[in-house]
Amino acid sequence: AAALIYWILATVLSHLQNKLEERVNRHDQES
Repeated sequence: AAALIYWILATVLSHLQNKLEERVNRHDQES
């Protein structure tokens, strides 16, 4: 069970990181 929770957290964190990177890249292109 712990491994499953860890896998879910890792997946969510990586997804959020991708979202943040996209937002930062978009902001850099505008300015």
